[in-house]
Amino acid sequence: MLRSASARRRPDFLGTSLVLVAPLPLVEQLCTGYAANKLNMHVRLEDLVADTRREVDMSTTVTRHAHHPAHSVLQRWPTLAAVVFAMFVMFDGGTDLAPVLAAAALVYLGAALLGRRSSAWPLFFGTVVVITAGKLAERATDVGVDVTWVLLGFGVIGIGYAVGRAVIGHPFRVQPAVLAMAAYGAVAATAVVVAPTVGAVVVGSGLLAHAAWDLYHYRANTVVDRSLAEFCGVLDALLGLAVIGIACAAL
Repeated sequence: MLRSASARRRPDFLGTSLVLVAPLPLVEQLCTGYAANKLNMHVRLEDLVADTRREVDMSTTVTRHAHHPAHSVLQRWPTLAAVVFAMFVMFDGGTDLAPVLAAAALVYLGAALLGRRSSAWPLFFGTVVVITAGKLAERATDVGVDVTWVLLGFGVIGIGYAVGRAVIGHPFRVQPAVLAMAAYGAVAATAVVVAPTVGAVVVGSGLLAHAAWDLYHYRANTVVDRSLAEFCGVLDALLGLAVIGIACAAL
């Protein structure tokens, strides 16, 4: 009995060793996982720093280009083109600018009927072709038919189409463009039939009014492309002021 009691009090070194040794694989696994996670976090931090540096470099480059004078000039290419085109028109046509006013109104009407702002530039170039062909034909044949009436004829067709659609129950949202075509068309027609000096003042006033129309559409960014609204607004303002100045000087 005494031996068995002392045996029970004897420390179990084997069991203690097993208890201490058993968790070692778990501890090693935890340490390995911790090291791997720390490494992944370090890699992710380096990637984040690299991405941030790239974004900063890109934003700096964009800002540098945005503030570059050449970039600012290129952004205003419609204004530059309008200045050049106004000089060409004044050199070629003088105070005979009724076709320009009719064409400006026709471009807006056509873009509104088509429902595509991108169609404004093709329509503009189309009116340029019509005006150029009309003037060349007039000079070649000595026929006194003003090309303004041709453009107004297209305008009447467009107005008739819009009204016809409204009558059969398929209205367009082109009422402002239709009214503008009618109003500016009337001004252009008046400028053709009155005396040249009076007609110059009339068409110049109409061009200045259409420049305000262009400004509204430029700010609203509707009906036509903003680039064409800017181009047309600058062109109308320059031509309007020039033709009124020439008419007043001739009085």
